[in-house]
Amino acid sequence: MKSRVRFEVLGRVAVDQGCDYSVSAVTAEVATGELIALSVEVEHADDWALDDIVQAARAALRPLCALIGIGRGIKPVLGGALVSPVTTEGPSIGLGFADAQARVAIVRRLKTLPPESLLAALRVDSQLARQADYLNSAVEAGDSVSQFRYAYLVLEQEKQKSGGYTPPDGFTHIRDALSHPELGNSKAKAFLRTKIRSAQLDLHNPTHARFLEKQCALLLKEARRLVEGCVASLGCQFWC
Repeated sequence: MKSRVRFEVLGRVAVDQGCDYSVSAVTAEVATGELIALSVEVEHADDWALDDIVQAARAALRPLCALIGIGRGIKPVLGGALVSPVTTEGPSIGLGFADAQARVAIVRRLKTLPPESLLAALRVDSQLARQADYLNSAVEAGDSVSQFRYAYLVLEQEKQKSGGYTPPDGFTHIRDALSHPELGNSKAKAFLRTKIRSAQLDLHNPTHARFLEKQCALLLKEARRLVEGCVASLGCQFWC
């Protein structure tokens, strides 16, 4: 059977123009310059629990939400989920409703929602899809270490492409110091000594913590430049 799951979009997602996602069985509701809801049809067994249907719907909307996150700076927050069985006459009355908390962030306005062609490209290009997920995860991370690790993964994915990209040495040294301190990388130690007068990072040290926060901001800027460049190269710069 099929169910249509409608999620309220929490917070303000400013967008000038909506898009048709009928090929993906997705509906984006735009009113008075804001994205107010996303809906998607989910095919499932008759005995699926309501939570399973909702989770499947979230997974189906993940690529679109990732692209919106690239455009506006942070992914939209999907709130209440209303599940309606789809019959031959269309969706019937809702089965359930779930709540979620909103987040606050400084974001960009969208000229339009990501076009269907870009959504299709993301499904085919697994590297770009991973980069989008890593970038959004970095933005949402609650600490500098996680933020740095996710953002660096964007650079690693770019390195694996055929364009000859190499992550800046400084970011690589910090990544090694955070993720592989047991290896005692001499270049990473030398780099840190020039920056914080220590061969290793101690996040309980305020000076070290501030250094990592500044490097995170620079790394996020580089990660965003790479992902936005990939999207723009597809002729799909949809943000202001």
